Amino acid sequence: MIPYANFLYFGVLLYIAVPSFVPGLAGRLRLSKFWIVAATAIMLVLQYWTTALVFPGAAVNELALVVGYAVTQFIVARAFLAARQRVKNRWMFYGAIALALLPLAVVKFVPLVSPEYIVGFIGISYVTFRSLDVIFGVQDGMIGNLPPAQYLAFLLFFPTI
Repeated sequence: MIPYANFLYFGVLLYIAVPSFVPGLAGRLRLSKFWIVAATAIMLVLQYWTTALVFPGAAVNELALVVGYAVTQFIVARAFLAARQRVKNRWMFYGAIALALLPLAVVKFVPLVSPEYIVGFIGISYVTFRSLDVIFGVQDGMIGNLPPAQYLAFLLFFPTI
């Protein structure tokens, strides 16, 4: 299903979004957190079930690109958090920023070299900036713990991606 292309997408989005916001508004945040993770997974499958040509003759499911990207960003953030708790070094911060920006740079520069290949997915810029937000939060000492489910729900929250 192509996002925002027809009314069917908005109908599915409505059925997913309303149950996501109602528990949060009613004060049942614990149920809301579970549903948000489930709704995000459902919407990712619906939005990114197409294929993208990555290498000559190699088509990859876009969902695999999104999940691989999110896991990579989680590894970078978790490694920076662990390193930051041991040693406070400015170069680790710059390295974490460079590693977080590397996939976006690849996505933006590959079409300049080979215009027929689409490596990224819709929303990669926004998701990259969300991952940078986490790295800045770790650097500032605002984030001291990084649970995987919470990080992935923050990174891939379905209404924003």
